[in-house]
Amino acid sequence: MVHLDAHYYGPRWQPLQPDRWAERQRRLAAADGWVMDGNYAGTLALRLERADTVVFLDLPPLVCAWQVVRRWALGRLAPAPDLPAGLRPKLDRRFLTYVLTFRRRRPALLAELARRGPGVALVTLSSRRAVRRFLKDAAAPARRPGRPGTGRRR
Repeated sequence: MVHLDAHYYGPRWQPLQPDRWAERQRRLAAADGWVMDGNYAGTLALRLERADTVVFLDLPPLVCAWQVVRRWALGRLAPAPDLPAGLRPKLDRRFLTYVLTFRRRRPALLAELARRGPGVALVTLSSRRAVRRFLKDAAAPARRPGRPGTGRRR
């Protein structure tokens, strides 16, 4: 799992310069297989070039805001595994506003995803239940079709 925040931020939440950030993403996406976690819409095209599947968490804004607050609270107790060493999740008005108003940016994001090409599958999950079900299905061992009792239904 590649947590993009862990690669974007340095000490004291200092972000990488845009050219270094793009190069780092190209290097991360050059791996044979990867799962990346993060938005960074400005560089989405770099990741889409190498992706075969996009999982879009289209959750309600209040659910997302609650998760931000929860992550911040838990981060005060223990380091967050998806952040660089020494950084704890932060909570500020600007980020909460971004989360709560993200749906305004949704049409542009969906348009970018629509340009992803026919070889990239798009999975949209709109509830926490759908996310749990998706993760459960993804973690289930692959079964060979055609053998009794081993087929998976969707």
